Amino acid sequence: PAVAFEEIRGAGVRPSVPSLYVMGLAFDPRATVAFDVAAPALPKGSRVIAIVPKATSGGESRESAFQRHNQERAQAIAEKHSLELEVVQPNPGALDTRFHGVWLVRELRERQEWATPHVVVDISSLPSAIFFALIRAFLDEGADGRQLQVVAAESHWLDDLILDSGTLAPQFLPGFNLHGSLEDLRDEGTRIWVPVLGHARQAQMEAISSAFAPHEICPVVPFPPPDPRRGDSLLAEYGGL
Repeated sequence: PAVAFEEIRGAGVRPSVPSLYVMGLAFDPRATVAFDVAAPALPKGSRVIAIVPKATSGGESRESAFQRHNQERAQAIAEKHSLELEVVQPNPGALDTRFHGVWLVRELRERQEWATPHVVVDISSLPSAIFFALIRAFLDEGADGRQLQVVAAESHWLDDLILDSGTLAPQFLPGFNLHGSLEDLRDEGTRIWVPVLGHARQAQMEAISSAFAPHEICPVVPFPPPDPRRGDSLLAEYGGL
C-alpha cells in the first residue's frame, strides 16, 4: 500500500541531506511507478541514477517506444521535484549483460554519491544481475548509519504476459559465485532449492533443476494473492517438476 511505502521511505530520509535513488529505465511500464510515489519526499537536489539495462534499436519498435516514454516520464518527475536525474547505460560495448551489475558498482564507487546516507534501490525495471550486485555492494561497503531501502512495483498479471523465447544455461550471478560453479555444489551435501513460482517459467525451472539436482524442492507461492486461486494454479502448472 502507498501509505506503508511512504512511512518506510520517510523513515530513511534525512531532512536537507540529499538522497540517492537508483532505478531502471527499461521498457517495463512499472519503471516509474515507485519513483513517482517516492519523489515528493526526497530532499531537493537528491540524485537519481536511471539505468538503461540494454540498448534499444532507437527505432519505432514497441520496446524502444516504451523505453523512451519511461525516460521522459522519469525526467518530468525529477524536474517537478527538483531532483538531479542522470541516465546511465552500463558498459555499452559488453556482449554479456550478466556483468552489467559488476561494471556499474565499479563505476559508482568512484563517485561522491556512493557515500550518500540514504539510498533507495528501485528494482521494478532492473535485471537481477544489476540490482543484486548494487544491493550487495551498498550493504558490504555502506557507511555507518546508512539507510538502504529496496522497493519494487509488482504486477503478477503483467509478468504473466511476458513470453520468453528460450533460456541460457543456469549460472551464478557474478559476485555471488563463492562456490565456484553449480557442478561444485553437488559434492557439498544436501541441496535445498527454494524457487519463487510464476506462470510460464517451465523452461527456466527445468534448466535450474537439471543443473542443481536438488534433494528437496520447497516452492514459494504468493500469499495472499489478488487471485485466491493463483497458488493452486501455480502448483498445478509445476506439479510434474
